[in-house]
Amino acid sequence: DHGDHDHDDDHGGFFGLNALGFYAAVEVPREGGIDIGEIAVGPIAELEFGPVETVANLFIEIPLENGEDPGLAYAFSAAVPIGDLGPVELAAGFEAFGGVEGLFGDSTPLGENSHVIGPAIYTEFEAGEGQVIEPRLAILLGLTDGAPDAALSFNIEFKY
Repeated sequence: DHGDHDHDDDHGGFFGLNALGFYAAVEVPREGGIDIGEIAVGPIAELEFGPVETVANLFIEIPLENGEDPGLAYAFSAAVPIGDLGPVELAAGFEAFGGVEGLFGDSTPLGENSHVIGPAIYTEFEAGEGQVIEPRLAILLGLTDGAPDAALSFNIEFKY
């Protein structure tokens, strides 16, 4: 029988673009104020490759302090569903974060920038009326001298 194939993917194929967005933020430190703050802008994409869901961010960080060069920051995660605990879905994967300071002019050597990577566990559950809560926990290990040796990252995302 060639006609009874059941596919659960919403996009009808192996690859799918789930979401595309744009991130913009202004950081104003308590000490020093806007003069030493920065603006961060860039795209965010959520893609699926079969059962693997990925999220990729790439931001340009523009310092407001005179004489400082812009930098580049990235974040990447990939997760695969591993099961359900009743109403809670579980996924496992990894995350990577980092940045490069001083893209133009006096750039910081790669080893002095912060780059971390590590395993992560994700959960997702319905909060009613189309709202979803997505907590995640990751243990991130430093890849460069400019990164912490290890970091624990906890994040809660609310979708509506």
